Amino acid sequence: MKLAEALRERADLTNRINELRTRLTNNATMQEGEEPAEKVKDLLKELDTAIDRLEHLIRCINLTNSTVQTEKGSITALMAHRDAERIRLNAYKELINNCSDLVSRARYSEIRILPTVKARELQPIADSIAKDIRETDVLIQQTNWNTELIESD
Repeated sequence: MKLAEALRERADLTNRINELRTRLTNNATMQEGEEPAEKVKDLLKELDTAIDRLEHLIRCINLTNSTVQTEKGSITALMAHRDAERIRLNAYKELINNCSDLVSRARYSEIRILPTVKARELQPIADSIAKDIRETDVLIQQTNWNTELIESD
């Protein structure tokens, strides 16, 4: 199984577990003299099976992510870099938006508020960060589809 397939299955299992939890809650109580729509014991068995499979997949995915190396490091290192760069990009975008506002003043007699930096100087940096995020994400996705999942016990 490819790593990307395992990631897809993990997402599907997470959704399935959430659905099972809802169904369990819906069938946890019933009116006296009535039958629940579904048997809680059957739902619990299905939930336990799904959670056991999810645990196995998470172990294998984490092992694969930390073991497999690309030209820019492990998949885990790439994901950490991408996440950090997203935080950096959001900070730059926020700063650019704040310093892009026109001069503000409520009344003509008030002091003018001016930006401390120029948005046009920051925008190329933000664009470079965004490009790095896109390239890193492509490398991660490419590696996910080209990498066999490492099975663990």
